[in-house]
Amino acid sequence: MPQTRLSITRFGCLLAFLCLQLWFLQADPHSDISTSRGPFTDEGLNTFQARNFINTGEWGMNEGDNLIKSPLYNGYLVTVMSIFSSSRNTLRLTTLLTSLLLFGWFFYTIKNWLLPLFLTVIAGFQFHLFQFFHFSMVEMIVNGCMLVSVGCAYQYLKTGKRRSLLLSYLLIYACFLLKIQYGYLLLFPFVVWLIGAFAKSDFNFWKTLFSLTGMATLSIALFYLLWYLPFQETFQSVWAHQGTDRLAAWSDLSTVFLDSGKYLVWNEFNIWFAVGFAISLPIGIFYLFRSNDSLKGLLLISGIWALFESHKMIILYLPTRYTLSLFMAMALWMSIVITIAFSKQATSAKTPKYWIKPALGLLILLPVLFGNAINLKELFVKRSFKSQSIINQYESHDYKGQTIVGVWATSLIWNPTAHIIPVWKNFMNDDEILKKRKPPLIVTEENEADSEQVFSSRGIDLPSISDSTIQFEYGVYKINFYHLSY
Repeated sequence: MPQTRLSITRFGCLLAFLCLQLWFLQADPHSDISTSRGPFTDEGLNTFQARNFINTGEWGMNEGDNLIKSPLYNGYLVTVMSIFSSSRNTLRLTTLLTSLLLFGWFFYTIKNWLLPLFLTVIAGFQFHLFQFFHFSMVEMIVNGCMLVSVGCAYQYLKTGKRRSLLLSYLLIYACFLLKIQYGYLLLFPFVVWLIGAFAKSDFNFWKTLFSLTGMATLSIALFYLLWYLPFQETFQSVWAHQGTDRLAAWSDLSTVFLDSGKYLVWNEFNIWFAVGFAISLPIGIFYLFRSNDSLKGLLLISGIWALFESHKMIILYLPTRYTLSLFMAMALWMSIVITIAFSKQATSAKTPKYWIKPALGLLILLPVLFGNAINLKELFVKRSFKSQSIINQYESHDYKGQTIVGVWATSLIWNPTAHIIPVWKNFMNDDEILKKRKPPLIVTEENEADSEQVFSSRGIDLPSISDSTIQFEYGVYKINFYHLSY
């Protein structure tokens, strides 16, 4: 019976969540999902190079910054699109199903029937995480890999088996290859090993360290030799544009941290999530020192993950996508604390004051459920499908491999006959745009803010040179489609 209940909970949570997500598969991002363009443009920017390869046979390594930063993700997309199609629906469904499969794997590693239920309702329905599950972006797949890595690390602390820790590292290495910004997580298994050494979970801990160090050295060397060196110039160009002056100076740390806190959690969509986490934090720390629950090791590992993610609070430019792994780590911590509170041991009538732990669990759970319910209602009521309507309008035209230009083009033109590139001033694809590319269509905001006025700064007046202009409103943006002929 316990095994049946465990299987039903795992499968039921995933199936119910999948069915709900399908209602939003073609929906636009909520207008308040980010203070920047965020997923409004990032869905296209994350996928256009892989789509170009499938549609026109060209990778265009220097036409964008996503391929160089996300080699495994682009390889995965190409594999999927070569079997199915390069439509946005295909890639959105790919992200959703892959993420859910990884969540299912994590549930399998944790032999507890309550944790899948709590993690689904706390993380799955969080305002930002819920939406990114069905966007064609890499972050939720990374979160899924990281969850499984956490599960494997937990198994290592429980059993002392070296292969569990090595598998944990391989999954984090996959996170790194999916998006190299997650390279900081490569240190995570070494921290877990250190805990295992102190706790004497692994009696062959020196051999484990040798194996882990060897695997890490080999994997990083392979990345350096096979990916960094061949494309070193592109790496350096992207790093010069995006990798410098990202963290706050020492003198500004407290200010930036507080500003990030207000932006991230102290807002109408995350306030109840933040309240739940704030309540769970001291309770979870108490459990770490006083509880004998079998999930205590998992709680410790989730706390370490949250600490790894907390550096994002001092990043000067903080897109929503950067915060998703922090939200996931916070949600996992809360879910484990609540699971411990509702464990059989905690709720046994033989335990003195047995009602206290469940009451504390409810104190964490109810605010989060309340906030998530409000947010889910908001997302459902305000669902819009403007982007899909625009995509459908331009989907059937035969562009015969011609290049369509614009940051918004990557997000709103999903035509298999077109070669699509973004353009930014003084960054990529901005050299003699019209002469070299001869685009039949340029897609940009009315004031060209998306490209830092790359056209008007070069004396190109798009309205005057275009044959016709169509304007669409998408979210809070007014986007012009300039049709040109030569």
